[in-house]
Amino acid sequence: MLRLSDPGEKTAAARRLRRDWLDGRLELDEMTPVVALPIPGRPPQPLLVAPREVPRRGLGTREGRAALVHAVRSGMWRSVRAGSRKPAHSAVSSPRRRSRVLSGSMRRGR
Repeated sequence: MLRLSDPGEKTAAARRLRRDWLDGRLELDEMTPVVALPIPGRPPQPLLVAPREVPRRGLGTREGRAALVHAVRSGMWRSVRAGSRKPAHSAVSSPRRRSRVLSGSMRRGR
């Protein structure tokens, strides 16, 4: 399955593997030697085009809505990742202010 390069074939093979595993048709044998694979299968590299040459997709089409959802999801993921790298106290400017904020939140039972 890992050597397949066609995304459709790879997806179908992964689904078959999962189905066979869940149905109990596969066994995990810890004595089977691990075989090194050559380079895993990948789809051919897409043709790169200038942004102005990419066809526009309206929101009235399935492809257009999918592109919008993908763009929003990607932006949200980047925002979440960027936010998770900031220290929790970054909004509080000074150590003295931090201690007052923390002590105040403790008094309120938070």
